[in-house]
Amino acid sequence: MAKDFSGVINEIMPLVESGSDLPFAITREDGNWNINYFALNTTAEPDEIKAQAEKFLAFLREKDPYTVRHTGEDFAKGSFPYVYDKVFCARLRAEYEAGAFGRASSDELNALINAVEDYIGSISQQTIDYLLEFDQPLRALYELNPIPLYNRDNSDGEPYNDDKINDFIEAVESKITELIERPNVEPAARQESDNRAFSDAKVNEYDPRHIITSLLLNGVDIELGEDTENPLSFYVESNRGYDNLFSFRTDNYPEAIKTYTSQILDHVYEMSLDREDKAVTRGVDFVKLTDEHCLPDGKNADFTGKLIIVDANSLLPEYRSSTSQLVECSHGNGARPGAIGRSVFGTELFSGASVVYDRSNILGIADESRLPQWAKVKLEIQRDPAVFEYGGFHFKPYRQFQKGEVDKPLKGDSRPWKTDAAYAMRNMSSDRSLAISSYDWGKTDYSHDKLYAAANSEADIFMCLENGRLYVPCANELFQYTEPPQKEQAKTAADRHKDKPREGSAEKPDFLAKINDNKQKVERDKSNADAPAQKKKRDGQEV
Repeated sequence: MAKDFSGVINEIMPLVESGSDLPFAITREDGNWNINYFALNTTAEPDEIKAQAEKFLAFLREKDPYTVRHTGEDFAKGSFPYVYDKVFCARLRAEYEAGAFGRASSDELNALINAVEDYIGSISQQTIDYLLEFDQPLRALYELNPIPLYNRDNSDGEPYNDDKINDFIEAVESKITELIERPNVEPAARQESDNRAFSDAKVNEYDPRHIITSLLLNGVDIELGEDTENPLSFYVESNRGYDNLFSFRTDNYPEAIKTYTSQILDHVYEMSLDREDKAVTRGVDFVKLTDEHCLPDGKNADFTGKLIIVDANSLLPEYRSSTSQLVECSHGNGARPGAIGRSVFGTELFSGASVVYDRSNILGIADESRLPQWAKVKLEIQRDPAVFEYGGFHFKPYRQFQKGEVDKPLKGDSRPWKTDAAYAMRNMSSDRSLAISSYDWGKTDYSHDKLYAAANSEADIFMCLENGRLYVPCANELFQYTEPPQKEQAKTAADRHKDKPREGSAEKPDFLAKINDNKQKVERDKSNADAPAQKKKRDGQEV
């Protein structure tokens, strides 16, 4: 029978008070809450009973993916408010585990749900009741919350920042109070959602201002809207997640459109520069990966600990390339084939960002032999212990200088320690795209000693894995090095004999052949000296 949430809790309270082990599931369908009791054959074997329960739960989750299963003993004979809050938190947790939030920050989502579970007693009944009106209360809460909770330091082991909890609760409850008083505002969580557009840049659709048009571009939400309560009614805003990057107001609509268009062009230009920089300095090609880049039958495998490929069609347009598609799967119920859960958690290979996707959005396990070059480099960085990081790039020892390669004595100078600097630098040049230098044009502060401390190597030349170029650490910058052509190795005597040109050949004789020729010439000259002199003749007469 359909009930409201309070009615469901009232019905299960006798099971809670008696500590019953009878399993039941709480579902939501068409806006109504329901209790579903498990009809199990208790005389069957334990494994068979477990299989029956899992089958019934899977059936319920086909209709409501956020279904939660409990028994009365789960609540330790707690009070009505205690059970109410626990079931609400279980609903949020089920949505977190089963829901696909696209490029939403999984760190922020994890911080949010843990904060709610730990501080549920401080959240008002009005707030909980309001969120329970939605099929996706966690998404509604995520979109309502203007306070970033993720604890980047994490020194205390908590995923959220304790210092921001009061601000978080106050901001959310204030917003919900405003929405209750203005019921004509329709929150986004009530509407059909496209997970592919649910990204780090949240559209604040709870704001009573009217949004005329908006564009989500490279993680930035650019919005043109109208606020009739403000004299400067037209506004343009650019937001990246919780950070406001740009805000503009005017009463001139053409000026607002011009500003909105200018913001779009500015971010398109920044995106183009960013791609160009990645292509030049890190060798990134923005190729789109397909199922042809996956291992055979990889889609049906266990993704845990594997490099997987996200379907480009499940991503926003600017993310449809290998830099966002390649994900190292860490965990998730959806990582295992045939599991009830759908969520697949991991980190992007390129950026290291935490992401979570639905299993249906995964093409399969990547075939490493078919990866783009930048991805192969990333994997080498992870697996080769000789690789070290410096200035935002990764290097590995290449070789030492050979004797005489750079230490040529300075011509005309009798001091033995003076070397020809021009000769030493003939194969080196500044690389301003890498820009690891102590000069003012350097993008990264440079220290010769710190680089060698990071390298833990005595090599003179290092290879940058991002661009494949060679570099030499010098006093004030990291110089690019061009490998000179190698001289041909001297041939062995057998090779020289084998390669000796045949008679009549125009090929130049080798060194031994010249010696033999000279020896023969000397012998001819000696024999000629012992022979009687020949008189010269002119016109048939001896001279």
